[in-house]
Amino acid sequence: MHIKLYFIRILLSTTSGVTANITLINERQIFKMIRHIVMFSLLDEAEGKTKAENLAEAVKKAEALRTKVPSLRKYSVVTNSPEADATNYDIALICDFDDMSGLSEYQNHPDHKEFGKFICSVRKSRACIDFEV
Repeated sequence: MHIKLYFIRILLSTTSGVTANITLINERQIFKMIRHIVMFSLLDEAEGKTKAENLAEAVKKAEALRTKVPSLRKYSVVTNSPEADATNYDIALICDFDDMSGLSEYQNHPDHKEFGKFICSVRKSRACIDFEV
């Protein structure tokens, strides 16, 4: 991963003249990243397997994306706690990208499309949001 560094010069006036204070910041402090959160509720039974079996397979397939998509900056695969409300979504993917083109690269990546085929066959519903962080 390459992070561009920028110098911002702040000039301060004093009684003895002008002094310069230079601060180093990275591009993530200047440019907002994109966070993509997608959640799935799974069918009780699909593809000849139980919800628990399909959830385990979904986690395995989703985790495999972590090292295959270069534009992913941060990636989490989480499942609903067994103690939580059963009407919650079953699995969520939380992804950070440098920009919308990184998100697009992820969405069009062949391994992501393969995950999408699987999850579409076992999901009851989906919710998604993309926003700046």
